[in-house]
Amino acid sequence: MKRVNSIIIQSLKRIFIYLQSNYRSRLYKMHVFNAPNSIVLPWKVAKGFVEDSTREKLHFYKGSRSDDLWKEINPTQVEERFGGKSPNLKTYWYRNIFLLNPEAFSLMQAYYPKSSGV
Repeated sequence: MKRVNSIIIQSLKRIFIYLQSNYRSRLYKMHVFNAPNSIVLPWKVAKGFVEDSTREKLHFYKGSRSDDLWKEINPTQVEERFGGKSPNLKTYWYRNIFLLNPEAFSLMQAYYPKSSGV
């Protein structure tokens, strides 16, 4: 069993070295809120294999809010329901696209005939 674990650890190290050397500077920061244990626990193991610069970019939170987010994002860019200061959206951007292209709207209606209008 000990040998199997060392093979897994060596494989993880190789994967992280490959990813870090080939995909540098692709991500500024990532904040994941309400992260389940199936993500948080593997990250606690994996972060031992990644470089410090990569580790500082990824943030996983079990709760729904963190003050760390406001260091990166202006609260006026986040809806009130997520703790920001922007009004909650009643219609979504993908619906507004159809106003510019009526043909796309008719295609959407064909696929989703019972649209809820949200």
